[in-house]
Amino acid sequence: MIARVFKSYGSTLGVNMVDVNEEIVRKYFESKGFFVQTNVQYLKRKEETGKKSSGYGDIDLIVSNPKTGEKAVVGVSGWHTERIAPSYVKDWGHRLFGFLNKLALEKASEVLGSKDFRRILVVSQLGAKKDSRDKFIEEAREHGIDEVIEFPTILKELISIVETESSYDSEVLQTLRLLKVYGLLKANV
Repeated sequence: MIARVFKSYGSTLGVNMVDVNEEIVRKYFESKGFFVQTNVQYLKRKEETGKKSSGYGDIDLIVSNPKTGEKAVVGVSGWHTERIAPSYVKDWGHRLFGFLNKLALEKASEVLGSKDFRRILVVSQLGAKKDSRDKFIEEAREHGIDEVIEFPTILKELISIVETESSYDSEVLQTLRLLKVYGLLKANV
């Protein structure tokens, strides 16, 4: 796994690790003009942790576009070995929508300086059938999600903007560049 070290807003621990899924999503939003903060931590009281002590939760990404004023909190669920079906809401909803809990949203409001922001969920890939996709999106909206973005959409966008003639400081973009240089990506992505 590729990991980078970032200092997050309000972190009392100093540094955090960002996984490759979050880094890919970060690059996607940055390519669209957003400023991105990763692993924004918030304190969970012991009543919320289910443990004997308090602990920390984190918001995967908080994004803000200074030109458009658009702001969002983003949850990343990169479960790439399977398609996400409506049953995941029941079985895995606590993980899919955990970034929408009260304390996380309070922290996002503090960071963004507003309670007016979108809630975006990034998932590996939704079910193959339209009714399955539509049902999951409907249930996600019922949980407070404004938009669901699939990884293939994000990867296609990044692949389309990566140029083979340039080197990149980003490990994600440089990897995509090399895959293009050596003909390992389909031309019609």
